[in-house]
Amino acid sequence: MIRFDREGVEWLVQYAQTLKEGIWPDNVSSGYTALPGGKRANHRAPFENPCLLIAELEIRVKRCGIDGFLVEEKIAGKDEEEIARERHLDIDYIRRRINKVLYYCASGSRPRWQSTWKRKGLTYQDWLKGRHWRRNENKI
Repeated sequence: MIRFDREGVEWLVQYAQTLKEGIWPDNVSSGYTALPGGKRANHRAPFENPCLLIAELEIRVKRCGIDGFLVEEKIAGKDEEEIARERHLDIDYIRRRINKVLYYCASGSRPRWQSTWKRKGLTYQDWLKGRHWRRNENKI
């Protein structure tokens, strides 16, 4: 099961091209293994779940403005060095911007921009101003 936590979002970005084609990555190489036990009945086409996951990630990334565009390029298959070289920027700067977007997107089943009874929804800019991302920045 893929959750929109930090590890899940990084995994989705890493295997985005395969998921866009509607193919689930190989369990051994991707790090996600099938749980033992019987299969459950699924009423969706085999390509539908990977496409839904990557579509949700793209929706979350597009809410992040210019920083989200950097992640879109990473999803398209470019690495950070290539993105930095194209923009004549430092690679560490690009990595920090991409990581901020990934932290913003890793908000679980309830996206950060949606208000719930426990919290008020935050735009990406408000989230950056509030320094919510700095708590986890030293783990990168």
